[in-house]
Amino acid sequence: MRITQQWLCGAELRKPTPVPLAHDWVALAKGYGVEAGRAKTLEELAAQFKRGLAVAGPYLVEVVM
Repeated sequence: MRITQQWLCGAELRKPTPVPLAHDWVALAKGYGVEAGRAKTLEELAAQFKRGLAVAGPYLVEVVM
């Protein structure tokens, strides 16, 4: 992820970025072949967690706070 951050915004790896990055982590994960989902509520989080346990391999859950 650090390499992606450096590539996207030119940030040096040793220095934190002054502005939080807004990424579509679900799309990024799917681009790397990892199944993913997004949760905005506790109910969605529970559903995504359950789905993640059901798939074979890694599963990313982006929690929007």
